[in-house]
Amino acid sequence: MDAVIHIGLPKCGSTSIQGFLALNAEGLAARGIRYAPCDTRFTSQIELGIAALDAVGAGVANAHARRVFQLETPDDMRQRAATFAAFLDAGIAQWPEALYVASSEHLAVWLDTPEKIAALDTFLTARFASVRYVVYLRPQSEIVLSNYSESVHRGSTESFEAYLGHQSGGHNHRALVRRWEKALGGDRLSIRLLTPDFLTDSDLIADYCAQIGTSVQGLTRPPRLNSAMTDGEIRVRRVLNRVLALRKSGGGSNLLYRGALKLAHLLRLTGGAPHELPRGHRAAIEAHYAESNERLRARYFPDRKTLF
Repeated sequence: MDAVIHIGLPKCGSTSIQGFLALNAEGLAARGIRYAPCDTRFTSQIELGIAALDAVGAGVANAHARRVFQLETPDDMRQRAATFAAFLDAGIAQWPEALYVASSEHLAVWLDTPEKIAALDTFLTARFASVRYVVYLRPQSEIVLSNYSESVHRGSTESFEAYLGHQSGGHNHRALVRRWEKALGGDRLSIRLLTPDFLTDSDLIADYCAQIGTSVQGLTRPPRLNSAMTDGEIRVRRVLNRVLALRKSGGGSNLLYRGALKLAHLLRLTGGAPHELPRGHRAAIEAHYAESNERLRARYFPDRKTLF
């Protein structure tokens, strides 16, 4: 059995790919492709990252993620890694499909050194005849804009200018690619660009299907998720975030907040064009990554005039 692992960078189509896999598990199985998440509570297959971190004696750095995924102690990591290993070994022994596929944006976030990436690859190559990896890269300006919208959606009151002011520039695609290639070598990582002129049929799902050796025809497409908020909705949410809690202390939705947002929709206060980068900010972000993007283009995409 072979494997194709999607390294899902946040805001680079990961939710769509994971939604596609979940919707089409049976259809893909009929085509000889096994999608089998171990922990179905989460759309991202965090078990892959857990196995790698546990192998090098590391934990999850982010405290919020440790709480959400219940990975507070080394024993938690060890038990979850062992559970995944047992699940995968039992599955491989009985799955009739020729290909195993998985997707997790936590691989890009958690596996921040070649040593951690190599640990994942060792874990997988011990079980599969061959392992390939695919990663989708999106223009950094679009990632920053999407991240800002999500921050407002999660309760932030910041303006875009304030948000941009404390960004650390952590979207260096070349650095990420070099990390993975240092661990894997250059022939098992497929680098894809999230631009219509690059993707198969100008479409992410069609392109991903091509990467796993099948066609999107006859399979169900996921609904469009994480659509960009409008200027009006961002204005309304920033005001609401100042005066109301998005969630109750126990973590559940605040019905008062939801009611106020619904009223704003009814009053048509949340309309307008999709939120776009303020004038000059796109150029500034592109300039920040220009050198690393050009070096990535020259190395991997010499036939393209620009990376994106």
